[in-house]
Amino acid sequence: MDPTTTKAIDQIVLLVKLAPKYLLAAFSTLIVILFVPEKFLFVPGIIEFRRNYEQFLGPALVLVTFLILFMGINSKWQRYKKLEPFKRYLHTLTDQEKQILKGYILEKTRTQTLSESDGNIQALLRNQVIIREPVVVLQNNSSVFNIQNWAWIYLNKNNHLLDASK
Repeated sequence: MDPTTTKAIDQIVLLVKLAPKYLLAAFSTLIVILFVPEKFLFVPGIIEFRRNYEQFLGPALVLVTFLILFMGINSKWQRYKKLEPFKRYLHTLTDQEKQILKGYILEKTRTQTLSESDGNIQALLRNQVIIREPVVVLQNNSSVFNIQNWAWIYLNKNNHLLDASK
């Protein structure tokens, strides 16, 4: 393979690894360089830079736009894949687990004081539906538990999942 092509591929790989904030900065810069009228470009050399490299700036804008879209879609997909097993778990709750979660949803609170020794609490913890507040431990083996944000949203949209089994 031609060394120039190899170098170009290496540069593209580096772009893919960049954090989204750098891609957004590159996107904004390319938009300004390409589309702002010359009379508003006050930085010395920008007009000459645009004229000399215009044939590269357009494809660079397309590439950066594609990378931003790809990263956004990939981020959503990764979040979906991560949460899907936990959401499936909410469809198989026991009646006792449903009662615990009803306390959050019906009372419209994200925090409850519950017994740590309860096996149902442990199951909800293991499946990342609730989390224990680390600094608050109360008497009688009780702790403060918060419902996870994803579970709060999902159960508020699908509160039929908390209906008692028939």
